[in-house]
Amino acid sequence: MMSDELDMDVRLDVLNSALILERDINNILIELFNLSKDETKVFSYSSNNFSFQQKILLLKDLKHLSSSDYSSLDLFMQFRNQFMHNYYANSFEYVVKVINRKNELLKFNKNASIHNSDELLYFSCFKNLVIHNITIVHNVFKKVYKDKIAEIKINLSEANLRTENEYLKKIEQIFFETIKIL
Repeated sequence: MMSDELDMDVRLDVLNSALILERDINNILIELFNLSKDETKVFSYSSNNFSFQQKILLLKDLKHLSSSDYSSLDLFMQFRNQFMHNYYANSFEYVVKVINRKNELLKFNKNASIHNSDELLYFSCFKNLVIHNITIVHNVFKKVYKDKIAEIKINLSEANLRTENEYLKKIEQIFFETIKIL
């Protein structure tokens, strides 16, 4: 579709994917820095928060994202930015030309079948990119959570809890605190 009309369905789909990824990245960073979800300003949804790019750069700097993972998230971010901020971004074909990362996107062509158009091909690749990025972010969250569990076990053993009841109460407290950030 290369008309001047805005395709709001495409934009909403991209926006929805961005919201899911950013929510999950926020949760990872809140967990990493042991912040309160309700009190953080930089990992919140206010006007003075970190940008999506700053958040993924931070995860990369903290060694929670490989260069390849960062590149996939950055590719997604460029699509997101074009569809959200460029009035003329009315198709995947247009965005692929503007961001000049066609070959990177085509790596996500999981279905080697022939598409009727470049637009359908790019859309299919983009959907696979989104799934790939959600998997990356969820794997990072699992690793961070696993590291936190290991830290909790050390803290519990250092706390010299006298009874099994105290131990179980402490685990329950930590569990409910963790659930709050999810």
